[in-house]
Amino acid sequence: MSRPRAPFVAVVVAGFAVIGSSGERARAAEPPPPLAGTAWVLAELPGRTLPAGASATLRFERERVAIQDGCNHFKTPYRAEGGSLEVVLENPTLMMDCPPERTEMAHVFLTALEGARSYRIEGGRLQLLATGSDVLATLVPQAAKAHAATSP
Repeated sequence: MSRPRAPFVAVVVAGFAVIGSSGERARAAEPPPPLAGTAWVLAELPGRTLPAGASATLRFERERVAIQDGCNHFKTPYRAEGGSLEVVLENPTLMMDCPPERTEMAHVFLTALEGARSYRIEGGRLQLLATGSDVLATLVPQAAKAHAATSP
């Protein structure tokens, strides 16, 4: 009689494995939290070193994002739904004269923002993603960056 139990146990264990893996897939497929009401500071542009003292930020409101690109400040419309992201860049109303390294960083940052098609939040970091899920820019919460800058 021990023989019929062995296949039953195997089926039950296999059933739990299937349930467990589908639960993991469901969690991974959950969309990231909404961006409205959050503020972020640029931490990384892949393949680039950020100029010392330069800071770029995003502050997401309900339908607009306030951008400080390292040189200029402006607001522009965006849409974020279910992990997708679309930022419609509008020209700043006032263009500041910035050092070349900051101007270049601002250009690369805005190009990344405009090219972003989705986003994810991993380890408390916002990643702007291209169509193929390549990371275009990584940002950290604004409060965390300010705290890190003031920590010894």
